[in-house]
Amino acid sequence: MADFGVDMAGATDITPTLLDTSGVPLLQDVAVRRLTTPNGSLLSAPGALTVDIRLFLAADFHRDSRGSNIVKSSVVAALKDDQRFFTVSASVVWEVDDSMTVGINVDTAEGPFDLTLSVTRVTVAVLQR
Repeated sequence: MADFGVDMAGATDITPTLLDTSGVPLLQDVAVRRLTTPNGSLLSAPGALTVDIRLFLAADFHRDSRGSNIVKSSVVAALKDDQRFFTVSASVVWEVDDSMTVGINVDTAEGPFDLTLSVTRVTVAVLQR
C-alpha cells in the first residue's frame, strides 16, 4: 500500500468531527483543493501549481473546443504537479446553465480513480468519487 500521507478529511471544508483521511480518498480531496485554489495560494504548498477552475466560467471565456482544451490542460497540469498523481486525463462538458462538468481520471500507486465535478462560478461540487 502506497503512503500518500494523512490530512484532515474534506475536499472543500473540514469534517465536523475533524476526521483524518489517507489513501485514495486523501488524493481525491487533494485533487479538488488543487482545482479550487488560485495559483500560489495553497497553504500547505505555496509553490505548487494550482488553478481555480471556477474562473473559466467568466463571461468572456470561450465555451468551445478551444476553451475545453484550455480547461483540460490546466486541470492536468495542476494535478500532475503533485508526484502522487502518475497520469491524469480530463474532459469538459459545457452546460446550458453556464456551468461545466469536469471529468477526471487519475492513476496513482494504488490504482486509478475517477472524479466528476460540477462547476459553477461560485461552487465546485463533487458528483462522483
